[in-house]
Amino acid sequence: MIHFDPPPEPAHFDEMVRQPGLQWLEAHRVKAEYTLHRLHLRDDERVIRQRREWYRMYQDGELNIEGLRKKAPLIARAIEREQAENQLVMG
Repeated sequence: MIHFDPPPEPAHFDEMVRQPGLQWLEAHRVKAEYTLHRLHLRDDERVIRQRREWYRMYQDGELNIEGLRKKAPLIARAIEREQAENQLVMG
């Protein structure tokens, strides 16, 4: 597996990025939920299979973290977060 040290988040990242994003989501939740449902983006088996395939390709070395980030940024971010947490635990 390729070693990756994610860079630290910039100062005030939460205030400047996450909070406005959450505020937008709260203001547009109905529209966002409708879009997820209408386009079957949350739980459609085809979407889930594709995400699993991208993750498998990453695990097997067929797709690096940059490629995974382009295809499935949330999966890539979860992997990076897990790796960072494991590094903290391992010391």
